[in-house]
Amino acid sequence: MDMGHSPSFHASWTTLAKAISQSPNTSDYLFLDLSMPIDSIEFEQLKIEHAQLPLIGFESLNAQRLASNESLFTQLSQSLVLPPHAERAKSRLKSVLKSVNRNQTQNRSGAANGLPRLTRPSFKRTASHFINYSRSSSAPTQSAKSSQYTCTKSQQSLGFLKQIQSLVSPNLLLLKGEEGSEFELIAREINFQLFDESHPLLILSGDELRLDTLEKLERSAKTSQSIQCCLIGKTEDLTEASARELGLYIEYLSHLRNPYLCLILCHELGSEAYFQAGMFDHYRQFTSKLLILDIPPIRKRAEDIPSLCRQSIASMRTAHPFLQVHAISNEAIDYLVQNKDKFSYDKIVRTIRNAMALSQRPQLCVEDLINYGESDHVTQHLLESMADEQFFPTAEAANS
Repeated sequence: MDMGHSPSFHASWTTLAKAISQSPNTSDYLFLDLSMPIDSIEFEQLKIEHAQLPLIGFESLNAQRLASNESLFTQLSQSLVLPPHAERAKSRLKSVLKSVNRNQTQNRSGAANGLPRLTRPSFKRTASHFINYSRSSSAPTQSAKSSQYTCTKSQQSLGFLKQIQSLVSPNLLLLKGEEGSEFELIAREINFQLFDESHPLLILSGDELRLDTLEKLERSAKTSQSIQCCLIGKTEDLTEASARELGLYIEYLSHLRNPYLCLILCHELGSEAYFQAGMFDHYRQFTSKLLILDIPPIRKRAEDIPSLCRQSIASMRTAHPFLQVHAISNEAIDYLVQNKDKFSYDKIVRTIRNAMALSQRPQLCVEDLINYGESDHVTQHLLESMADEQFFPTAEAANS
């Protein structure tokens, strides 16, 4: 697979159990197809003998989960629903693996420190004192050039915007942020703020990241005599080969007097555990040569949440005018503000997207956000797939 793992496949439970027994320490995860029969006794024996091995159930949207597997469902470490779209399936798989690793780390540290289990705080339905305050308070002083793509109602995001505006001829940038940060939007903001979008933002995937490609882009930008901005994705998606090519280009760039290509690399905090083999040394080299910008998380930018909600509603209504939802209530925004610690930028956008597709009300309320929110990965995947059917009624549209 192109995610840094070498999978082995087994058509029967017997061959699977035998392979694990023969090589007990070579497997990182075990994926179980919930549409296939699973022997409950052998399943329990596997859990006892390999207690540290994460068991992940998966099912296709088009396959029916066997009734005999229902009793095993709650004993799995995690589960996911695989859509027909390959890139979305890959994204869901990555998010599940991250969740499993994160839970294992938290469980180990919690057990070591004797920490009690955290409970979810109850939601108080009214938080209008906060929203009323943010509406009536004076807006922060705007810079000479206002933001084009990002919300800058909070002091943290406004300070981050000023940090971007203070950059002078940057060529190598590393955006660091928590999971779910708006990396691509910030890259577009940088292209707007520093280079007036003289060129559209370029986006290169990992398999396009080659020294000759980057050199060609540099020469093209120099010919046009205007700096071109290029986003090259997240560090966790780089292979050892693509990271080596990027390192060679960074070395090449250091010998140019006036480079014309601005590269933006993104790093999700805590993603080092998902680096492919040989990547960590490259990452340490990158951090010593790239200018680092730390993205403030949405939980520290509560004043940005109302704007984010309304912008999301407006954008989706413009793209999909057939949707019944056309607004979000102040109480629903209050709910997101109150629970900001449980949300990332991306999660707020996804929740609103799913709720807009599935709600039958003209205005999103708190109940919609709760009903169509994400309590676990299976719920998230099902809601996304159900919303996809509303946004893209045909398989061809969803996969285009």
